[in-house]
Amino acid sequence: MTIEQLAMLATFGSTWAVLAVGHNVADYVFGQSDHQAANKGAPTAEDGAAGFVWSAATHAVLARRWPVRWLLQRTGSPAFAELRTAGLNGMNLADQACTPGPCSSPRS
Repeated sequence: MTIEQLAMLATFGSTWAVLAVGHNVADYVFGQSDHQAANKGAPTAEDGAAGFVWSAATHAVLARRWPVRWLLQRTGSPAFAELRTAGLNGMNLADQACTPGPCSSPRS
């Protein structure tokens, strides 16, 4: 591993840590008051069904990988689409970033 690769990994790791902490502080400390959290409407059966359909549809499309590869190639990241080194897989990382899930849900 070169010093440049090590520096890139250190930069990525420290940036991820700062963004993860900032995300959680914004969600749980500054993002919503107790009053707002207590007075939200509970999800209805229709909301749940719509969420399930949306999740199933996005997973069905993005899991094919060709839409993710197409997106990466058209947004200037063709090398990332082919990344398969150092324990990283660009297609898998992009797939997870594009697919909605528990991490993208706001605080209930």
